[in-house]
Amino acid sequence: MKKVCPGVLLFALILVSMSSAALAAENSKPAQLALWNPVQIYDENTSIDWFRFNLIYGYNKDVSGLDIGLANRASGNVSGLQFGVVNIVGGDFTGWQDAFVNLTDGNFVGLQTGFYNRAGKHFKGLQFGGVNVAGSLYGLQLGILNINQSGSKYMKYLPVVNFAF
Repeated sequence: MKKVCPGVLLFALILVSMSSAALAAENSKPAQLALWNPVQIYDENTSIDWFRFNLIYGYNKDVSGLDIGLANRASGNVSGLQFGVVNIVGGDFTGWQDAFVNLTDGNFVGLQTGFYNRAGKHFKGLQFGGVNVAGSLYGLQLGILNINQSGSKYMKYLPVVNFAF
């Protein structure tokens, strides 16, 4: 009998639990494959609930689960794991976002890693990168330049480490 790695099992359970609520959503599909928008299986108004693979550029409404590609864009919310060169989220993000450039317009909860990380509204978690920007911060920023736009005069722009709890 083959042993199942606990990490793989945990990862699968997280993906299933994140997507189970979204599967009931109207106009949602379990998977998406995109060359570039609009050359993708489902149009940009469709939500993806399990897996999205963007060869060059993919654009959808909401995404839950695993999102991989060069340029990943969602007009709404994203929850799960998002890996790419550029990640753009128009709404809120929950999970881990990793790319050279990460841009989230709404609230962010989780881990954001990359050269340039931005959470437009409230950030809760850890930002790790070259430049980290948060509208407001509840957590830790580690990078060359860390910006907490709602921070006090002396805690707004800090090199190496910035935090607010």
